Amino acid sequence: MKISSNTAAWQPKPGSPLEVKPAPYTSPSENEIVIKNAAVAVNPIDWKLQDEALFDWLQYPLILGDDVAGEVVEVGSGVSRFKPGDRVLIGDPEACYEVVDKCIGNKFVSTTLPIPENKPSTVNAKQIFGSTLKDNEVSQAVYVDFLAKALAEGSYVAAPEPWVIGKGLESIQAGLEA
Repeated sequence: MKISSNTAAWQPKPGSPLEVKPAPYTSPSENEIVIKNAAVAVNPIDWKLQDEALFDWLQYPLILGDDVAGEVVEVGSGVSRFKPGDRVLIGDPEACYEVVDKCIGNKFVSTTLPIPENKPSTVNAKQIFGSTLKDNEVSQAVYVDFLAKALAEGSYVAAPEPWVIGKGLESIQAGLEA
């Protein structure tokens, strides 16, 4: 199932509001997947990047946001773990500390970011390199052994409750300004 049209909230340049407009559809490379977003989170880095170009490798106009939930619509020729129709969640691990602290059981976060000194004392953490995640035990434990089954059974419940600003791409700018 290929997406027939593609729309995005574009950041035309630092310091300007987002513009909702068409975006080109990019077919996946060999080891990539294409996700039809159902939800997109606005994170502090997105808010900051709207005001200033923090990284010299960014090229404007650009589409902000890395945390998404949605459905796989197309897979690259080398992808065997996902298929069209699979539901997926992709996010920034640093935001997990508060969520994990409210969970029952083994409270553990693996992250590519430095572990914050002020993380909850009840949460254990390990810093990993994102480039090796697909090949180490963390990926298997989280994405294969736990998350897919927990989502299917409805036993994985995100907490705390999300702060929803609105619906649709038109609401992302309001989220950045909240």
